[in-house]
Amino acid sequence: MMASVFAQFLQYSCYAVEACLVIAVVARGQWRKYPEFALFAVGYASIDAILRPIILFHYGQSSLQYRYCYWLSDAALTLGAFLLISLFFRRALAKKKEIWPLLRSILSSVFILITLISAFSISSHYHHLIGDFIVEFQQNLYFTCLVLNTVLYVTLAQMEKVDEDLNLLVCGLGVQFAGPAAVMALIYLTGIGVHAPAFFELCAQACTLATWLTWLYTFTCKRSAESTSTEERKETSAFAKVSMRRLSEV
Repeated sequence: MMASVFAQFLQYSCYAVEACLVIAVVARGQWRKYPEFALFAVGYASIDAILRPIILFHYGQSSLQYRYCYWLSDAALTLGAFLLISLFFRRALAKKKEIWPLLRSILSSVFILITLISAFSISSHYHHLIGDFIVEFQQNLYFTCLVLNTVLYVTLAQMEKVDEDLNLLVCGLGVQFAGPAAVMALIYLTGIGVHAPAFFELCAQACTLATWLTWLYTFTCKRSAESTSTEERKETSAFAKVSMRRLSEV
């Protein structure tokens, strides 16, 4: 009973945070700076907070329509996340003329390969679409996004000039992908058994909420990278002036 109440609390909290984030991105004009993320956020919120609840209300949780809607929309959101990570790579390495073209070809090849495998599998396993294949496909796609997002985070950490907002957006994606993967590993190692699905659902919803809270913090409470760099330059300049003055006095 308590687990069900907590799950509903997490779910509706996610809806509220998703709505707040979309409003913040639009109201603050951040969609101009990050159009790829704004499109992803609007699409994710539309599917998670509008489409799925409507299908659930009309057909019920145990209906075939809701199962198809959930799994297919989940695959669409994961593919959207893959594209978002690719576009973040483009933003981070746009000035690296010797690296970005090669990486763009690699990401395009991976995306085309995933798309072809998905289309072929759907046509070949139409009667078993909601079965072992879709679960395995989702796990492989999640693993791909996790690896790419980790590489992206390491790449940003090694850059001299980093967009702090982009760094936080990538960290949010890391929570979204690394959290469920860690929970699945924990379930496998501990052998929770019959309570594994409910435990995984709670942890996955908590990771989703943490991800959206991180993104909401990015666009509402975090200073932009430009203002931070400006203030740091001012502080460095002031420190240099004080040091020179003391040296002259000596």
